[in-house]
Amino acid sequence: MKRRQILRNLAFGTSMISCGCVTSPSNPVGPQNKTEALPSNTSKPVGDQESEPSEACEEFDSLVSANDSDLSTRYVFENPQPPFETQAAVTQAATDRRPGILTLEFINRTSTRVSLQFGGAPPLSGLELNHERTDASIVLVPPNLPSSVSVVDHNEDGEFSIVPDEPMDGCWTAADLPVVQDSFQAISLGPCDSFQREYYLLNHPENTACRPSGIYTRTDEGSVREDNETTDRFKTRLSVQIP
Repeated sequence: MKRRQILRNLAFGTSMISCGCVTSPSNPVGPQNKTEALPSNTSKPVGDQESEPSEACEEFDSLVSANDSDLSTRYVFENPQPPFETQAAVTQAATDRRPGILTLEFINRTSTRVSLQFGGAPPLSGLELNHERTDASIVLVPPNLPSSVSVVDHNEDGEFSIVPDEPMDGCWTAADLPVVQDSFQAISLGPCDSFQREYYLLNHPENTACRPSGIYTRTDEGSVREDNETTDRFKTRLSVQIP
């Protein structure tokens, strides 16, 4: 089994990988001295392939949670469930030098290219997850902010920087806050391609404690686009549980 190589784009671009998909002609090639092209009807029409899973994709490595991370995560497509494999994990635990890192990934398991449209911070529309039972929140921050995300000077220090240089009282808390503009961004995935995004995981500055225990969630909407038209809609749900 070949181990995949992931190309990570930390600046809100599509992170794509080639999975070594293999396609076979529906009919065997004729004698070697036969040079004419195969007739066009030997290939299955594209329309018949749209809902088929790609069986030629290599296995994908699972995202591995950091050994010293006590957070559990879940990231799923729902309503309806598109033919994608999804993963989420805290791949690097927080240290005294940097915040923890949450990684999201989804993989196109179909045999055709798919264009997905999300909000201004694909695959999310916002960068805050809310506690299910209290007013607490956590903040996700990509290492490089795209132009679709602006920064509010929450601590009023005249600087616009979300990730602090060091933790405060042992807690990595956002110094300022991100605001995602109301816009749409598209992600195009070929057969066996994957999209991966990393985020720093920060405590919200208005929390009364450092990342109060419980489950934090957010639900986002997206759509499938074909020929510049929306053909289907779906929702994604991301949850992070803090003990």
